Amino acid sequence: MRVMSISTLNGKSGKKELIDYLRIAEVAGARLVVFPSSYLPYYKNASAFYHRQDINALPTVIPKNITIVAGVNFIEDDGKQYKTVVTCDSTGIKNLHNKVNIESHYIKKGFSAGEGHDMSVIVDGVTINTLECFETLFEANWPGAQLITGSVGFGMFAKTENYNCDYFEQWLTMVKASCLRNTCWALLSCNAQHKDFMTVCVNSCGELVALARVPGFFIVDIDFNDVRRDKQPLLQDSK
Repeated sequence: MRVMSISTLNGKSGKKELIDYLRIAEVAGARLVVFPSSYLPYYKNASAFYHRQDINALPTVIPKNITIVAGVNFIEDDGKQYKTVVTCDSTGIKNLHNKVNIESHYIKKGFSAGEGHDMSVIVDGVTINTLECFETLFEANWPGAQLITGSVGFGMFAKTENYNCDYFEQWLTMVKASCLRNTCWALLSCNAQHKDFMTVCVNSCGELVALARVPGFFIVDIDFNDVRRDKQPLLQDSK
């Protein structure tokens, strides 16, 4: 499966950028395109949300034979706000995974391990667990997947009042171990500049296949039947 991961710089995201990247993906022959946390409506604006009708309109802009996994700030009709991962293609919405209420998003306020009943989706016969940011830390969310996609937030790795260390290396070690134990791949992208990575791809042997350190798009081939063959990035765009 040819997959494309998008990472952004300083919150440059939105539906227009999504459409532009999907045009590139169509030309490149990508079957799956992964966008980072809060990509829609756009990152770094916690007061901006997609409603149900906005999400339902996404399939109209997706080319045929492409599936997208995108992080969304989502507000339900009852007013509840979620960090959400939506999976859809040109035929409709395949999956909608709500993580936690945005008001309890920071780790100091406590975190949920996610809603395990709705984080899995099948794309081209491949079982994908679509995780949102801190859900990648909970290995209970990994079993059963052939591919983990993660909409990772910059806050996971920043030194702020909420996080007293910069733990990218510890997180990456955990990702490698989880891939090895669960015999699955991981494709994880970030939504803001970080010194260590923008996109990470780890294979089912726990090997770091590719690491992108600049924002833009990133394309890699994943062969789920030949997990021991390293897959180098085919094309990378720096922006």
